Amino acid sequence: MKRCSDFSNRKFANLNYDNMLPKYLHKYFWDTDAGKIDIKKYKFYVIERLLEMGDDEAIRWLKKNFRKNEFNEVLQKSRRISGRSGNYWNLILSH
Repeated sequence: MKRCSDFSNRKFANLNYDNMLPKYLHKYFWDTDAGKIDIKKYKFYVIERLLEMGDDEAIRWLKKNFRKNEFNEVLQKSRRISGRSGNYWNLILSH
């Protein structure tokens, strides 16, 4: 019988769950394995996707986990955020 310590060498033992997307946001990342997205490593992608498609709950989560300058960087550089969404978020973030 294996003890808990026997699992310490497994790959999942090194995961930092603070850097992972919450389950309720997985629906916005249907084209990838959302459970494996590291939000710190792929912050541009996460912010971009949620600004374009997210609901109020997703935006509240974004505000808790990222800074305003990170939003601004994505809005300036992204080619995937529509003009309409970009204008909206620029107005919101300028206040």
